[in-house]
Amino acid sequence: MLSQTRKVVFISNKSRCVAIQHQRAGGLVHWDYHVVLLLEDSGWKIADLDTLLPSPCPVETYLAESFPPTEEPVFCVVEADQYVRHFASDRRHMIDQGGLYLKPPPVWETIGTGFNLWEFVDGKHGRVYAASEMFSAFT
Repeated sequence: MLSQTRKVVFISNKSRCVAIQHQRAGGLVHWDYHVVLLLEDSGWKIADLDTLLPSPCPVETYLAESFPPTEEPVFCVVEADQYVRHFASDRRHMIDQGGLYLKPPPVWETIGTGFNLWEFVDGKHGRVYAASEMFSAFT
């Protein structure tokens, strides 16, 4: 059962190309952004639907195992209720100039009305942490 303390974490970096290891899509994957759930359940844990690591996973394990040593991910941590109230994605970032999806879209409906994904990735709706700050704050 999920605890009451939940946060949504957007993972990216300045170049919008963050490498994450142990991903179902192919081991080491370069994402423009990635989203996980941070929850407090006898310690802070990360739930990542795309990881091959146990999920949820203790934050320290997730951080140590998911990111290559040369990678500099940035984590924008958003309160879950803030995310639910304000996030919107019509998936326009997944469409090419001709109007076709670059990859098959998820089967679930789009979220909200319009598009503000990059505001969340860039920290407008939450607090931004470097990896070392994330480790200190949630372990």
